[in-house]
Amino acid sequence: SPKNIESRLLRRNLSNGVRAALLPKQTRGGRVVATLTLHWGDEKSLMNREAACNFAGAMLLRGTQKRSRAELKQAFEKLNASVSLGGDGASIEVRGENLIATLRLVAEALREPAFAREEFEEMKRAALTGAEAQRNEPASLAGVRLSRHLHVYPPGHPHYTPTLEERIGWLRSTTLEDARACYRELFGASGAEFVAVGDFDAEAVARTVDELF
Repeated sequence: SPKNIESRLLRRNLSNGVRAALLPKQTRGGRVVATLTLHWGDEKSLMNREAACNFAGAMLLRGTQKRSRAELKQAFEKLNASVSLGGDGASIEVRGENLIATLRLVAEALREPAFAREEFEEMKRAALTGAEAQRNEPASLAGVRLSRHLHVYPPGHPHYTPTLEERIGWLRSTTLEDARACYRELFGASGAEFVAVGDFDAEAVARTVDELF
């Protein structure tokens, strides 16, 4: 019941500003599901930076200052960890005994991204190819038109829906330096939330999250 769950839920406001909600419980295979939600930027600081900040978030799993993209991928695979990571945070599924090691890798990716130029250029080419392919797709064009009708914001606003031509233009003009600037100026764990459910040591995980983020 919700009352029973709440009685077993450990809530912590950590010293680093992260709000944590931890629910240790036995699970099949000793699995844990965890999410780290990040909040960064505001309407003013995000104006005209959608492409740059999207690229910045996507670069986080493309290598750190210590590991290449392949090495980072192999490190997660060695822990049998399923991880998605971007500017809005991280989602993790892993066995409980590997949760802390996985969190350390996530923190490395968040705090020490490499922003390698060859990785950025590869990602930019793929984004442009995908956007250009949508030019003649009725479903994509209809989706953009509907979103522009339902969500009316001025150009450059974080919630503005660009036309496909505008998006392609943004992608072409965005540089690695733009992505780095977005990361440097806006990314961080201030006011973040961390939630975990599964088979883990709540006190040890709380200490680790406090240390890493």
